[in-house]
Amino acid sequence: MVPKKYGGEEISLYEMLLVQEQLAKGDASTALSVGWHLLTFLNVREARVHGLSLYLRNCAIKQLKKVLS
Repeated sequence: MVPKKYGGEEISLYEMLLVQEQLAKGDASTALSVGWHLLTFLNVREARVHGLSLYLRNCAIKQLKKVLS
């Protein structure tokens, strides 16, 4: 979901939906939860929010802190 210019792979909406479909085959509630998060990032990317790289960096730092704690 992260744009290529920020070092990500930048998947399309179609590719994201294919991932959602595979997740849902295993666990629908997990697919729904992940979908909400992915669509939030897709929306931010498409809206070209000012400071996107800072926003994404802060999100990554928060996730890393959760994993390490």
